Amino acid sequence: MSDDLWYWRREGTVYGPVDTEAFEERIETGQVGRGDPVRSGSGAPWQRLEHYPEWEAVLETAEERGVRPGPSQAVVRRRRLMGLVIGLVVVILGLGLGLRSPTTSPSPPLVSVPAAPLPAAPPVLSAPEKPDFPKPKPKPRPKRSRKKAPKKIVIGSNTAPKDGGLSGEAIARGFRRGLPRIQACAKRYATGGGQIPSKMAVSYSIRNSGSVTEAKVRPHEIAQTPLGRCIVGVLRRLQYPSYRGEARTVSFPLAFNQK
Repeated sequence: MSDDLWYWRREGTVYGPVDTEAFEERIETGQVGRGDPVRSGSGAPWQRLEHYPEWEAVLETAEERGVRPGPSQAVVRRRRLMGLVIGLVVVILGLGLGLRSPTTSPSPPLVSVPAAPLPAAPPVLSAPEKPDFPKPKPKPRPKRSRKKAPKKIVIGSNTAPKDGGLSGEAIARGFRRGLPRIQACAKRYATGGGQIPSKMAVSYSIRNSGSVTEAKVRPHEIAQTPLGRCIVGVLRRLQYPSYRGEARTVSFPLAFNQK
């Protein structure tokens, strides 16, 4: 995951900074959308969100799910404040109308009638208390021994788990989470007239903090195209759990169905 800090601007208010993972959540929930000016770092120029290749796949995925940018927090606060002001005005008007009630004629004096004496309550009989018998102690349940399931190991020179490191299954699971965005990159590239090779491969390094660095796309001529840059952006946003040990370098083949 990149260490960049992101800012965005909406309705004259600047929000941020947030890290890359938090900024991605803002796009997926509609807090940042198409047409919003954003920038990476405090000194970078403002650009529209869709002009960043690394965010095209996330924005397109959010729009396909029907997510649309909602009102900013400042607008929500102004609406709540306006509701409170309207409610306060209604209460003040109601109090003013209540004070102007018409005068009524005095009511006739009340005649008090002496109450009849109540009969004396019968004496309360106390029931003898039940003897406090000691409660039997529950019998301890025998402990059942649970058999530990064997750990799953993925065979392969670049995915075999190490002591304190990531397992091959965890590495493959993290890569599968990015496949829908990689497919969106290929679809957009093909729609624009780009030619997708039948076979491709990607590789990247996983730090022990869980972030991804040194993402690469092969063949090299594809790495400099919009498709290659989009895939590299997706790989850099992959996140793995932290672990002990040295950085891991992994690679995966890619094959696109062009029918």
